[in-house]
Amino acid sequence: MHKRVEKELKLLHKRGYSVHFDPKEGTSLLSTQKCRFDIPSQYPFKMPRMLVKMPRSDTWVDYHSMLCIMHRTFVPKSTYCICCNSLSCVDNWAATHSMIDLILEYEDVIKWAQTKLCLRWINRKLEQCNLGDIDIGPWLSKDPI
Repeated sequence: MHKRVEKELKLLHKRGYSVHFDPKEGTSLLSTQKCRFDIPSQYPFKMPRMLVKMPRSDTWVDYHSMLCIMHRTFVPKSTYCICCNSLSCVDNWAATHSMIDLILEYEDVIKWAQTKLCLRWINRKLEQCNLGDIDIGPWLSKDPI
């Protein structure tokens, strides 16, 4: 096992993540965070591919692709691009970043998405109650993280 991967495994365990390393599966790292990393032999100079497990499903989805879909869903007209500003974008990856950084970013993105969905639900409920003087539009239009 690569020393850098070994160091990150220890840090993940220390932070309370339950992690499993299986070199037989194409050198991948599995985590209870519903994340899976396909680690290239050139890691950390080459970015690991991060897959996330979809809720209530056994389907794994590429994290960067998920961010592109989220961008089109939540901020389609914004100049801020979620996927282009992520560590999962090849242009933003550097050897100083780690899998832990990707996991923390993923957790923040999920919290942000849940907030957006909650605010949209509240907005629909307010519209149903004909409370036109309450406007949560500014919260809905804020740039992500």
